[in-house]
Amino acid sequence: MTSSTLTRILLASWLSAAALFAQPAYAEIFKKGPSVFNYNLVELKYFDADGVDGFSLVGAGDIRDNIALRVNYVRADSDADGLRFGAVYYIQSQSYPRADLNFAAGLDRVEDESGVYASAGTRYAFSDVIELNAAVELTTVVDTDLNIQLGGLYELSPGFSALLETTLGDNSAISIGARFYWR
Repeated sequence: MTSSTLTRILLASWLSAAALFAQPAYAEIFKKGPSVFNYNLVELKYFDADGVDGFSLVGAGDIRDNIALRVNYVRADSDADGLRFGAVYYIQSQSYPRADLNFAAGLDRVEDESGVYASAGTRYAFSDVIELNAAVELTTVVDTDLNIQLGGLYELSPGFSALLETTLGDNSAISIGARFYWR
């Protein structure tokens, strides 16, 4: 691990901890408010990314009002493993009451490469059973890349949805899977 990678990891860790646990700053930057969606979930996805396919397991859970931790483990058919750990801040949009705005940041690790990521996006309840989402993400693992993520979920039964997602950019991918809400 190079010193610049270690510096980025330490800086991202420090900033995440400061944002989550510094109560006065937290109260000003991360306003509390209603949310349209549940952020306590587990999802399993099959993906194809530029000819490499594999599976992804994602877990997320609230740690305080409007903030959830999110962990993503990826196993590709090329025997490459990836791990992503971060936090998501979310709040209902004031302009669109069926939408949540969300902002995420954290650490990425793929094989021997480490980096950080940050994203900003929205989740929108198109109907009672259809959710659409979009985000712009910047990641520094392996290379620095800017991607657009688009997705849709269809609720098969309360707490269980089928999903279809795509990532557009240097690391284009398509995913299909299922999401279970555990709370």
